[in-house]
Amino acid sequence: MIPVERFAASLRRLNIDFFTGVPCSYMKQFVSYAQTCDDLPYVAAASEGEAIAIACGAFLAGRTPMVLIQNSGLGNCVNPLTSLALPYQIPMLLAVSHRGEAGQDAPQHRIMGEITYPLLELMGVAAFPLPAESRAADELLEKLCRTSLDQMRPVATVVSKGTFEPYAYDAPLPARRKAGLVKSLDPVDSRPLSRFETLQTIVKVLDENDLLISTTGMTSRELFSIADRDSCFYMAGSMGCAPGIALGLSLNRPGRRVVLIDGDGAFLMKMGTSATIGHYAPPGLVHIVLDNGTYETTGSQRTVSSSVAFERVAAAVGYPRALALPDADTLARVLSAFRIGDGPMLLSLRILDGHAEGVPRVGRAFPELRDRFRKAALAKLRLS
Repeated sequence: MIPVERFAASLRRLNIDFFTGVPCSYMKQFVSYAQTCDDLPYVAAASEGEAIAIACGAFLAGRTPMVLIQNSGLGNCVNPLTSLALPYQIPMLLAVSHRGEAGQDAPQHRIMGEITYPLLELMGVAAFPLPAESRAADELLEKLCRTSLDQMRPVATVVSKGTFEPYAYDAPLPARRKAGLVKSLDPVDSRPLSRFETLQTIVKVLDENDLLISTTGMTSRELFSIADRDSCFYMAGSMGCAPGIALGLSLNRPGRRVVLIDGDGAFLMKMGTSATIGHYAPPGLVHIVLDNGTYETTGSQRTVSSSVAFERVAAAVGYPRALALPDADTLARVLSAFRIGDGPMLLSLRILDGHAEGVPRVGRAFPELRDRFRKAALAKLRLS
């Protein structure tokens, strides 16, 4: 068996410096160790797919991430792996437990136990079993990390039961925080704007130091057509993953304003990420939800947002401030006044359904978007 301290030291030598995931009993020793070590930053994700998105954001902020998940949740990673990490060519190391290995487990684990390796292979993720002996494990980890960075893609090691030595873990639960400030501003005599008009208003108040993440679909396409910037990361898939990317980015670039432009349907798809954001409280993150009440890109089918108060959800899960705004001008004023330390803040705004005609797809290759955004995220702040 591998001592977790030895395993952690091996990862440090390989410059793996950010961890996130959903734990499994097969890896509980290492996750418990990571949660008690200041030099092993670990973010407890609400879902496996969210963990992939957080790791992508951490990489864009200059980190080398590792994701730890149970194989029963591997299905939750299919979309963010195949629509985000793989097409954008973002390297990361996955540690996937092998529940149901050789059929020796509870019934709900047996099918995934049979298909863990085939599923990873089908997605193009090279996967190798983690040896239970430290030196052999070190050699495999070095090979996997080199492959991941050379090929700019996720790779995986699969962890069997009994791989890690026991580790005593006795940390107190954190104190429960109070709900954040909720405020709805009364409408002024103004009409709702389209998303295109709202994005134009937002862009006007951003400066060159701001890092911008835009959700998938027409939001990214319209934003790209309005103002293509190196500091914009346009999502073209992996719906619901934008908040995870923004969280991983903002935690690792705490001195930068990170502006997340989300949609109602995307927010609802992975609402659990808002709880993770509220818990880890990145001080520079402002989360904008543009709510048109529909899945507009796919034909304007209705979402359930008419019965959801996004600002109350955000406040309940720990955002210090959450505002329902009456119009785009108010959004612009609040965003312009946002400073590091005010976040995370959620701003929700009702907008009109529909999109601008003739808006092209984002005219950049995904690896190009990755590289230029990462360069912008790691650049020094420009003084105005």
